[in-house]
Amino acid sequence: MIKPLLLHVSLLCALTAHDLWIDANATVHYGHIRHSHGGERIVKEEEIERTLCLRGGTIIPQSAPDCDALLVALRPVYYAKTPYGTQKLPKNEAKTVIKSWQSVESVKRLAGDAGAAVLGSGLELSPSEPTGSLQTGDKVRLRVTFEGKPRSGVAVAYGERTIGESDQEGRINVRLREAGLQNIRATLRLEGDGVRCDEIIHTTTLNWEVKE
Repeated sequence: MIKPLLLHVSLLCALTAHDLWIDANATVHYGHIRHSHGGERIVKEEEIERTLCLRGGTIIPQSAPDCDALLVALRPVYYAKTPYGTQKLPKNEAKTVIKSWQSVESVKRLAGDAGAAVLGSGLELSPSEPTGSLQTGDKVRLRVTFEGKPRSGVAVAYGERTIGESDQEGRINVRLREAGLQNIRATLRLEGDGVRCDEIIHTTTLNWEVKE
């Protein structure tokens, strides 16, 4: 059970966080998928650390046509919050640091009946069943993995609402509330080294289309 205060904080984070998603043309977007708050943009090639494509049961280390699943990991970025604003710098390169963190983000899009395959070694969300036939109102079981292993206690948000944490096997159930592009996000917070950052925030997003 999530404590009310923790849930409240998680909900605020879900409401204010940006979205990361992959469209049908394999273009990665950054912004707000459901609401127009301004600032939406296409992620630049130089911001991407690696791309993995699952096709026919084989993982290809690049984007390719007709991927069954496409995983895009962004280059990690350091942030330092100071009295003068938030800067893209490690803690040890900024002055008067109030809080510092490293952001590690990825996004995966499924096509057709892509299933439970884990593509990368970072934080990742994968369905335990094919997604092609899922409809609004259906329940889907997802698994959270980190470094290739199930990870418990990871906060999961669907749209703008935090729905809970992964269990001891990394599993969490999600009820699909709307058609269109699904945007399910998992966040894992780890302690930093104290030199370059105080905290490492791993965030991964899972996308697939649910038909009207």
